[in-house]
Amino acid sequence: MFRICLDPTRLRHFLPPLLLAACGVVLIGVIWHSVLGQIERERIEAIARAEQRNTNLAIAFDEYVTRMIRDADGASRYVAREYARLGARVDIRALMADRLVDPRLFSAVDIIDRNGVLISSSLEDGLPVAFGDLVRMHADGGDEVRIGKPQPVRPGGPTAIPVTRRLPAAGGGVGGVVALYIEPARFTGFYREASMQPGDVLALVGLDGIVRARRVGATERYGQDATGGALLQRQASQLSGTHAGRSVHDGVQRHYSYRTLAGYPLIALVGAADDEIYGALRPRHRRERQEATLATLLVILSGLGIAVVYLRQGRTLVRLEETQRFAQSTIDALSKHVAVIDREGVILRVNKSWRDYAGSEGVPADILEGDNLLKACDKMAGDGNPDAAAMAELLRGVAQGGRRGGNVEYSVRRGATARSFQVYVSRFEGPGPVRVVVAAQDISWRKQVENQLRESELRFKSMAANIPGMLFQLRWDDQGRAFTFVSERADEVCGMPAEQLAADSAAFFDLLHPESRYSFEETMACSRQALKEWNWEGRLRLAQRGGDKWINLRATPRAASPGTVIWDGAIFNITESKRHETSLLEARTALVELAAHQLSIKDEERKHIAREIHDELGQRLTVLRMDVLMLPRTVAADPAAMQAAVNDMRDGIDGILRIVRNIASDLRPAVLDIGVVEAIEWLVEEFRSSLGIACSFRNLAGEVTLDEERATGVFRILQESLTNAARHARASRIVVRLLRQGKALCLEVQDDGIGFEPAQPRRARSYGVAGMRERAAMLDGELGIFSGTGQGTRVRLVIPYAPQTMEK
Repeated sequence: MFRICLDPTRLRHFLPPLLLAACGVVLIGVIWHSVLGQIERERIEAIARAEQRNTNLAIAFDEYVTRMIRDADGASRYVAREYARLGARVDIRALMADRLVDPRLFSAVDIIDRNGVLISSSLEDGLPVAFGDLVRMHADGGDEVRIGKPQPVRPGGPTAIPVTRRLPAAGGGVGGVVALYIEPARFTGFYREASMQPGDVLALVGLDGIVRARRVGATERYGQDATGGALLQRQASQLSGTHAGRSVHDGVQRHYSYRTLAGYPLIALVGAADDEIYGALRPRHRRERQEATLATLLVILSGLGIAVVYLRQGRTLVRLEETQRFAQSTIDALSKHVAVIDREGVILRVNKSWRDYAGSEGVPADILEGDNLLKACDKMAGDGNPDAAAMAELLRGVAQGGRRGGNVEYSVRRGATARSFQVYVSRFEGPGPVRVVVAAQDISWRKQVENQLRESELRFKSMAANIPGMLFQLRWDDQGRAFTFVSERADEVCGMPAEQLAADSAAFFDLLHPESRYSFEETMACSRQALKEWNWEGRLRLAQRGGDKWINLRATPRAASPGTVIWDGAIFNITESKRHETSLLEARTALVELAAHQLSIKDEERKHIAREIHDELGQRLTVLRMDVLMLPRTVAADPAAMQAAVNDMRDGIDGILRIVRNIASDLRPAVLDIGVVEAIEWLVEEFRSSLGIACSFRNLAGEVTLDEERATGVFRILQESLTNAARHARASRIVVRLLRQGKALCLEVQDDGIGFEPAQPRRARSYGVAGMRERAAMLDGELGIFSGTGQGTRVRLVIPYAPQTMEK
């Protein structure tokens, strides 16, 4: 064989196959170099993305842990101050019950003296564990907090991480420590908030090499010794960074990012498993290797085929025709409309799909083999078709070598029918004439769906923005509960933007009022278990928004999957409704009390009148009757005494008349029959003469005529105002003014007494002011009371007044 190849006369027969084989080897090398290079680039990019994600999570985890330790530091300082103030009498359980020390963050709080003896604790029973070790951590006398190793809080109890602060001794040194215990799960709770992958690791490692907290998926670990690992070696030279390696705890290969906490001997570590990093790439890389293998086989087979051409040209021509038919059948089997054009834009070949569609509607025009696609696009672009202009630009750029390929959307409208296409343009690489493949895919259905989806989203957003409440979607599963959607009006209901509420769902549940939290949880559980409508009403604590807010929640649940429930509903602000309801109840209660008081006043008046009639009038009538009976005897015995007896009876009758006038005046002063102005003057004069308080009346309204009902109402309101000034105001001077203001009559009573604060709640059984307001309302008027401590009191009554109407 070698002799044949070396024979100069026969070498020319083997030279073309040898050259073809060399080209095949080069082509195979290029294919594998491209495929392996692409695989390596994607692997490096995936690692870079994972390291960047790990770094971002490590920074967030650093801030998360630092914030939690600072909270512990602040709590320890507060407990230390309370201990310095109260000594052993400090009640830590009361501090935690009052949330002065957060019971959700700390599982226990202890105060330990310098000998390791427990002084005070938030736990009620159990023996201390390793308290001496907690004191010895502060042997150097530093004031910073110290973070111990995970240990049981009490024998048989849960494991927690002690965060301690030194209690100074009287003469210096360590007088004891305040220990706050944080469960490792509080630190690794960041795992759930960061939505990490099942194979990712989140760990908090001390500079002493002891793992404070570690979580992989749902598995929690702590207390392991990581002294022999690469983490501490790298941290010694670089406070933060990345590295890759196999975990000494579970043997999983990961890429890690770590950060040393500023001011604390802790390292925040985040790691992503290689399986998670490369999981999405491996199928594609496997497919690319398979395609490269297939291409290699094709190259080899092509080379062998071409070699056979030189040996068996007849069979090669047949195989070439079969290959052409196979290629045509292959592109004819494609659903896309495919055409091959040359550098000038002339169509060389189209598939069956292109031919059939061009014969019916034309894509992008009625052109087939031999027609110039580029010129057709230029013509339509000149007619003002922007899609044709974009397609012509793409075709020209790819055909002339300025672009490797690209795609553009193209719309076709004929009559009432509109179709949309995604046109892909690519160029054959390699030597030979320029060949450009144009493939058009019908995307009309996708565009229609996108338009409908966009319109639906716009309608929903418009409806949600105009509904006077917050629309939401709440999801409950084994990971907890979280809002997956919140409308833009969340700020009006919950006092926080929709973006913040969607990112931090727990913030909403923290706003629940303690008195409403139980009913919220109970109704939510009933709705979740029975899949029935959730209807709840309660309060939110919004200190920055002016106090509590009442809300009404209505939602409909549905089971998304086993163990997962989703509620779709709305939350409405019903604070004003609740306030109106409370105001109505208070007003109703006040009216009932006032009515009862009025009845009691009537009963007292009746008793008083009965007493006056019985005691005074009855006695005087009895005496008069006796005088009348004795008159004949007196006249018979002494006729001269008749005049004296008649005088005595006349005096008795005058006294009876005075009693009757007094009773009538108490029921309704007769002076009201003269006029309201005269009645006011009489009342002011009676008040001044009976109580000795300087009281004056100024009539600025002139002659005033009121009907009997209005006159009586004004008179009684003035009477009650003067009585209140005498009883409660300690006034030395009172001024009464009557004046007109447009079509209204105004009565003012001003005193210089001690005054009061109108905003303060009224005293129990204080019905005077309530009665005055009711009388004012019966007169279609308004009663205003203006006062302040040490500023006296001014009562102002305004009622409608039309003189002509009053006279009629």
